[in-house]
Amino acid sequence: MNLLDLPPRIVALARGLGGLDSAGIRSSYLDAIGDAMLTYLSGDESLTRFRNSYKRAVLEHFDSMFYSGYVAGGGQISQMSEDDRGWLLAKMNAELGYIDMLFQELKTLRKSQDISQNLAGIAMQHAGMYARALDAVYSEGYARGARGEMGTWQYGSTEHCNTCAMLNGQRHPLEWFVDRGYIPQQPGSGSLDCGGWQCQCRIINDQGEQIIPPI
Repeated sequence: MNLLDLPPRIVALARGLGGLDSAGIRSSYLDAIGDAMLTYLSGDESLTRFRNSYKRAVLEHFDSMFYSGYVAGGGQISQMSEDDRGWLLAKMNAELGYIDMLFQELKTLRKSQDISQNLAGIAMQHAGMYARALDAVYSEGYARGARGEMGTWQYGSTEHCNTCAMLNGQRHPLEWFVDRGYIPQQPGSGSLDCGGWQCQCRIINDQGEQIIPPI
């Protein structure tokens, strides 16, 4: 991968100059999408401008979060594979599709008289739910950057689907989980029977520390 093809913030990370921490990226994302939804719900403009602002936030923050996770896992951005980059592009495109549906829902909500007293609450509730997808992007990036690291699947506190039940206690290199699409708490997962929506499972390292998803 040619670093010159990447945004400056990613190039700085690749060269060890820092500037991309997952907590900061997540906070910035919550602010951006929360503001886009709240401002739309509070006004009477068409949804186009706010939907586009939300989409820009996805493109910028998903990119940053994936690379941040990849580097945290020990990966070298200059050596990132086409498959890694392809996964990220597919994930971003899928999320952009969800945004179109989200703003149609918000359009209907805005017409309701019942939301007028709790606009901020509605916006932040939606932002919190959609930020889980950003967390999953970091998890995927970390697992791809740390392919050789050993990890063990561990149950969460919710009811478990057949896939999570089968995985519980299994110990493998992270690349094993990546190659099969087994990333816990990844909303919309096509590999987990639960779809990852309510998943509370995690992957821990050999020291018992949670590595996926990030704490």
